[in-house]
Amino acid sequence: MEKNDKPISKWLHVPKSTRGPILDCLRNWKGPAKDFHTTASIRKAAVRDRRRAKMRKAMGIGLPPGMEELIHDMTPESCELDRDYFDNLGFLPPPDSIAPSVDPAFVPLLNAYDDGEPGAAKALKTYVDGNWKVNVTLIDMEWEKDWRSFSDDNGQEEVTPFINFDPLEILFHLTCSLPLDKAGVEEVENAMGLTGMFFDLLSDTFWHPSRGPKMTVEIVLGEMTDFMERLRYNCLEFRSEPAEDGFDPRTFPRAYDRIHLSNVTDYVGGLMNPLLFAAPLLKEPGYSDVRFTVLLNPPKFKSHEQFQAEYVLMPSEAKIIDHFHLKRLPPHRPPSPVPYRSHPLGPMFEESYFVWQLQPGEKLPWEKLMRRPQFERLISHMHEVGYPAHWMSSILDTICEGTITTTTRAPTAEVMTPQELVFWDVSQGKPPRKLRTLLLDDEVGDGSATAQAIRNKGIHVVSAFRYTVDTESVNFWLRKDVMNGILSGPARTVPQWLAEQLLVWARNALCDPKL
Repeated sequence: MEKNDKPISKWLHVPKSTRGPILDCLRNWKGPAKDFHTTASIRKAAVRDRRRAKMRKAMGIGLPPGMEELIHDMTPESCELDRDYFDNLGFLPPPDSIAPSVDPAFVPLLNAYDDGEPGAAKALKTYVDGNWKVNVTLIDMEWEKDWRSFSDDNGQEEVTPFINFDPLEILFHLTCSLPLDKAGVEEVENAMGLTGMFFDLLSDTFWHPSRGPKMTVEIVLGEMTDFMERLRYNCLEFRSEPAEDGFDPRTFPRAYDRIHLSNVTDYVGGLMNPLLFAAPLLKEPGYSDVRFTVLLNPPKFKSHEQFQAEYVLMPSEAKIIDHFHLKRLPPHRPPSPVPYRSHPLGPMFEESYFVWQLQPGEKLPWEKLMRRPQFERLISHMHEVGYPAHWMSSILDTICEGTITTTTRAPTAEVMTPQELVFWDVSQGKPPRKLRTLLLDDEVGDGSATAQAIRNKGIHVVSAFRYTVDTESVNFWLRKDVMNGILSGPARTVPQWLAEQLLVWARNALCDPKL
């Protein structure tokens, strides 16, 4: 992978731009991650987080405290014992067929625990803590470094790890729809055996014994909407020429039968992103679809109409079909002799994924998208709230005449980080590692008196649109009295070593005749 001169696999293409971050992870796994956590801390955190997850799920469906055991676990049928081991001990044992060869001393300890012998659980945990190693592929060091600064364990020698992971639940989702009878395994011993069976089937899917790979997988690291938009307009640099590993990305498809967004929509754009960025990449009307789920805030929406209104201002599904040619399919429910009962917390809990299928149709003429009186009212409202007339007239002129031209191209690298556009009053104390909580004044933000004082006087955050490469400077807008206060008062900067450069930018902004 470091040389980038041959494919990692005949069916797997990793663009050069993606290999760097992957190599960083691999090097961390081989080095620092090995000692990032002890086996005991990981095992204890798994038990703790599993217990907390069950409590949160019980509260979500209205069960009183102490009734968590009534919740149906997503556990494969052959893995009931594994569920007991993971929930109470924090690990999964190897299959009986290989355990004596891979860890002979472990087998009698596990048998003693299964037989309920006194002290067996303690002896088993002590042995695992002293002899087993942590699965480093589940450790994200950068995430944990940020998370540690907000944990309750500051000052302790061993910081509690972040384990938001249930292997049995993941295994249930991976295998619940697989043709187990075709796996070539007569009996699945436990979770490890079922995992091996899954990857056997997966390899059969990717590879044909005589014809080679059945498909090609391309791994791309990037921001979802940015990637989809660049893909739509064929602006991905790494797809513009043959790759060094032997693949030719120019032949890769740019339209797809299915786009699976998981719950990315929870964090970025809600329904807006599937409609604007995923829909143009769908291949065939009446068949292709985009699907996503809502995990963070499903109780907030009492209906799909409310969800649609929140993100795209279109509660009517008919309007969404007219504008975006996507139709939401009803959830699939298998036949059941028991009458269906709606979920008490709303429809968002009744569907695992929301499926929007591409529909045939032509683009609407612009006068049907927004009628002229509505458009004129919108322009009037924009002027009333403060948008200058000359600014709006130039935009309307280029839009109506269709004369928008530009030679601007997207930057090939990040030209500036958010920290470089924040002015911080150092007299208020040391800047926090994360500003989001400090900046928010709602129920999830910092409501302390100190935070309120900083928001009122101690910090200024600016946005910049123009960046000059030659001078490495930006133009931004601030009131003159605010800028004078920044120049005359104590240094305001995050981080402090950027103070000099930030003040240069500030002086340049004061001298700009457009300010």
